[in-house]
Amino acid sequence: MGPQSAVLPGDGELPGPDCYCGKAGCIETFLSGPGMTRDHRELTGENVEPPDIVRRALEGDAASERTLQRYEDRMARSLAHVINILDPDVIVLGEVCRISGGFNENVPRLWTKYVFSDRVDTMLTAPEYGDSSGVRGAALLWGLGKNRPMTDSGERKADLPVYSDTVIVLNRFTGFFPLL
Repeated sequence: MGPQSAVLPGDGELPGPDCYCGKAGCIETFLSGPGMTRDHRELTGENVEPPDIVRRALEGDAASERTLQRYEDRMARSLAHVINILDPDVIVLGEVCRISGGFNENVPRLWTKYVFSDRVDTMLTAPEYGDSSGVRGAALLWGLGKNRPMTDSGERKADLPVYSDTVIVLNRFTGFFPLL
């Protein structure tokens, strides 16, 4: 899945920053480390990396707080779109969940404004085993399906558990990988 247009763009977000794909306003241009740095630089003139923006916001820096709030709202709008389509049980985000103090609470609170439902049960969490968790999970799921032993009739054996829950793994905000 390549670059995607920003979902529910906010005031002043269109046409959006140029993307490496040749389009403008793709989600990655907003929801990435470089996107957060660019957004903060446009507001303040300072070139600050995301961990420092979060640290400054937690220390009470008003400009950094506004940058983080815009980032969280953009993330909530984008994930609400995913929730509206797939209704996942869990969304696992990488790096940003660890560097941001209240991200796991703020984004789900915000996405309720954008989800087409009166109730959202989707959980937002950080990967339990670090940034490689998505790769490990995908390898496990691959092993549960395509790598199953064959029966004499040429069909895959179905003696392994089948998972019906939907989990979305976002890997460094370069795309999302639905694990259905």
